[in-house]
Amino acid sequence: MRKWVWSRAAAMVLAGGVVLLGGQALGALDQPESVAEELRYARSLSNAFQHAAERVEPSVVHITSQARVQSVRRDVFGRQLIGPEQLRPTGLGSGVIADADGLIITNNHVVQEADRLVVRLTDGREFEASVVGTDPQRDIAVLKIDARDLPAAEFGESESLQVGEWVLAIGSPFGFENSVTAGIISATGRRGIGLVSERFKDYEDFIQTDAAINPGNSGGPLINLDGKVVGINTAIASRSGGSVGIGFAIPAHLVKSVMRNLVEAGRVGRGWLGVMMQELTPELAESFQLVAGQKGVVIASVLKDSPAAAAGLADGDVIVKIGDRAIDSASALITAIEIIPPKTKVKVQFFRGGRAREAEVVVGDRNERNTRMFGGKAIESLKATVATLDARAARELGYQGEEVSGALITDLQAGSPLARAGLEPEDIIYGVEGYRVSSVDELVELMSRADLRRGVRLQVIRGARRGFVIVRE
Repeated sequence: MRKWVWSRAAAMVLAGGVVLLGGQALGALDQPESVAEELRYARSLSNAFQHAAERVEPSVVHITSQARVQSVRRDVFGRQLIGPEQLRPTGLGSGVIADADGLIITNNHVVQEADRLVVRLTDGREFEASVVGTDPQRDIAVLKIDARDLPAAEFGESESLQVGEWVLAIGSPFGFENSVTAGIISATGRRGIGLVSERFKDYEDFIQTDAAINPGNSGGPLINLDGKVVGINTAIASRSGGSVGIGFAIPAHLVKSVMRNLVEAGRVGRGWLGVMMQELTPELAESFQLVAGQKGVVIASVLKDSPAAAAGLADGDVIVKIGDRAIDSASALITAIEIIPPKTKVKVQFFRGGRAREAEVVVGDRNERNTRMFGGKAIESLKATVATLDARAARELGYQGEEVSGALITDLQAGSPLARAGLEPEDIIYGVEGYRVSSVDELVELMSRADLRRGVRLQVIRGARRGFVIVRE
């Protein structure tokens, strides 16, 4: 009798209880026991995929963004005729129902610059959606539709994800609604790659997966085998524009934190600890009497009147944990603090003099701190608080050895014209329609003469970058 060597990888491509071998078919009745066992394993995995997808599919929505476009044509004499504005589809994306009363999570880049958003449910119903708020820094948006008793998805614990764990990506790639792809978690905590913003790349915290993600999947859920949302699909690394097995999703714990901020406070408060940091090197670890291999971040300096100072933290303390999150780098500490809503109490574990200690910190609000430190004036038309950028503020923000002036954005309301244009707190406005801006009063004066309905061109600075944005009502 001829023997066959089987592997689970081979068995997983089989279906229907029939195995094809060299053109011969082995039916279910004459399969070797090892073959039957492998088929049972393959079917059990297939069933797990099916049950997970069926659980969350009713919660996945298709999003069409529309923009107003001026119609222009020429008559038979070649004269240009300008017609009325029309709404035309400009983009496709996905989303997931996060609340039975109509809250929907998606990506900011799916809704950015849209004049109208149409959400289609799996039952075929369509609704016009309003934007509750956006967080461009993390590429998250919260929408609201006028519907009740919707099938809301359940969110899982993304912080416990393991590399190699099976996940499914669901969405509308290239417009093919409710498409499901399978893969594994390739990595967690991906940062420093600048997918959303080069300036904030150290704040990133992406899940990497080889489940196929393509244009149109953006905003859709990444789920585990329990059918729980562990991430929101947002980007791919690709030279062709299609999936090559390197996709990225925003972790569910970060999505939930941002959504709570936007719904409850109308904006995303950025957590603030109030310390200057440096990486923990082996030499510093030995100097601070830590065991070899200890991970953490060194507090180089505690700022006066900061949350860290109020909690008793000091220069030379080595932070190793924020809440339940281990800290192994300065960027990990920044991320951990930023996602905690301001005024929240959190436990900080650290070493001092080689001994483990713990403190409770009331997290501050970085935007409020900037407004208090740099001053600021509320500009109603922009729904923002803006301060004149002086030399001290420029140094605080890391601008060294260069002349930087303008109006510093210290706070933004969710859905404000500046936020919709992709601007963020700590961006600097230094020009309006070609006129230089060096103070808040100049910005107020220029904006009073501008027409936000038509769009206003601003010149902005973000870190080392300068450029133009168009701001509209």
